[in-house]
Amino acid sequence: KEISEKEITLAIAKKTTAALKRLGVESRLTRDTDQVVLLDSRTATANEASKKHRDTVFVSIHANSTSEPHSSGVEIFVFNATTNEASSRLSDIENGSHRIAKKGVLDLIFSDLSASSYYADSVSLACQTNQELFKALKEDTPADRTFTIRNRGVRHGLFYVLMGARAPSILIEVGFLSEPREAALLASESYQEILARGIAKGIVSWSRSKKSARLALRDKGGALKVSGIQKRTDSPGTITCNP
Repeated sequence: KEISEKEITLAIAKKTTAALKRLGVESRLTRDTDQVVLLDSRTATANEASKKHRDTVFVSIHANSTSEPHSSGVEIFVFNATTNEASSRLSDIENGSHRIAKKGVLDLIFSDLSASSYYADSVSLACQTNQELFKALKEDTPADRTFTIRNRGVRHGLFYVLMGARAPSILIEVGFLSEPREAALLASESYQEILARGIAKGIVSWSRSKKSARLALRDKGGALKVSGIQKRTDSPGTITCNP
């Protein structure tokens, strides 16, 4: 049976929701069955939630695929309208029929301005999720597994589904279905559980640090300083996450 991205990502999303519930965090799926949900609708769902809940985040889970041999690993993207060629190719895969070219220049400008408001939080969320995800993978990896999951890091990307999101937003590529060994792992329920726990812990860890920062800011009456990430530059590509 061919491994389907939509089945794998839905399974991981459901397991992430369950993991978040165990950690006392409310979450909502943009789809809970095998149905087509337009990318705009997914962003709209997150924006509706952000109106009601201050600490709403938008996490879009995907599986990668490429014609390039031996490509594998997990990577997390944050929205940036200035993207490199590699991210553009990945964006085309994810966007499908919803190409960025269908957006006008003004749409891109306003979407980037909206994303800029949440850029620092999106990057810190991505970095925290990346850290917790790979911590989970390290802790739960069977001793006899010879295939190492590559950490492809946190990157900028021009993804339609992240455009216009009014909340900290990240897109997680959980692995490459075009890599046979990684595809087999992604189809495994036990591996999906590990990914889900890591994603959930990343979200919760980020949320707690965010709340702690707000309390510290309130006590000191100063300006909030975001640490642990590389500041934004005009150069697209990989983002440095500091420990």
